[in-house]
Amino acid sequence: MLYIEPIAGPGPFVHFIEEARGPIDINVYYLNSRLILRAMAAARRRREPVNVIIDGRPYRMSHRLVTKEIARIKATGAKVKAAPPRFDRAFRFDHAKYAVTTGKALIGTANWDYSAFHRNREYVLTTSDPPLVRALHIVFQDDWHKRQVGAWAREIAPRLVLSPGSKSKVVAVLCQPGRIEMETEEMGSDPALLRELERKGADAKVIVPGRQSRRDARNVDRLRHAGVQVRELPVRPIYMHAKMIVGDRVGFIGSENTSTASLNHNREVGVILDKPAQLARLRHWFALDWGAARRP
Repeated sequence: MLYIEPIAGPGPFVHFIEEARGPIDINVYYLNSRLILRAMAAARRRREPVNVIIDGRPYRMSHRLVTKEIARIKATGAKVKAAPPRFDRAFRFDHAKYAVTTGKALIGTANWDYSAFHRNREYVLTTSDPPLVRALHIVFQDDWHKRQVGAWAREIAPRLVLSPGSKSKVVAVLCQPGRIEMETEEMGSDPALLRELERKGADAKVIVPGRQSRRDARNVDRLRHAGVQVRELPVRPIYMHAKMIVGDRVGFIGSENTSTASLNHNREVGVILDKPAQLARLRHWFALDWGAARRP
């Protein structure tokens, strides 16, 4: 099932935890939703193990807030760990937003917080696809035990978009024949992605937030000069936090921003979508956002 935020709210996340029978493994950049924390506590009362990996040093977030976040998670009875050290360096993060339990996985663009469920444009997929579920079990366990994730996690689930090392799959989505439509919080400066968007020219439509960094603004100008159609979505009432690409053949949603750090260094998780109904749903919401966005 493909959910759109802020329309769906925290319901899909709470429902995922409530339905789980067996260990619930969660890797999320930031988690402070009270409804989700209550669902986690209820799962522990059912004696379901709950394990959580969070980023230990989120960008521009104080140590006090991270300490408070960890305390709230522990209060549910869940076990919590900070991300492995390789994702705890300058400008490297555990930016993933997924959960996996017996027979089911949840993958999305949303942090598990108030902004995601009430203010942001986000996309969230729940799936029972066996290869994806199996691969995410492997990824989580390797990160939990601070091991390198083996290549075979990717091999058993071709639809999994896993960073570090996701650039080729994201570029492949951009390179599909025909039009592409894209929503992204950060334009980034990755040369390969910018080059492919430039090649698309007028066949590419991109929505970015109304408030951008200087670097992103320069790269947006570069794309416009190449003929790419770019619009800015005002920060209110909806903030563009999504990371989404959709074309005629496949789509993508995930935690990956279109930046070199996100694709090559961070822990990120995304998924390739290929069902016609999913692609139509992504195009529908893109069209709504495009209509609300403004030309610069």
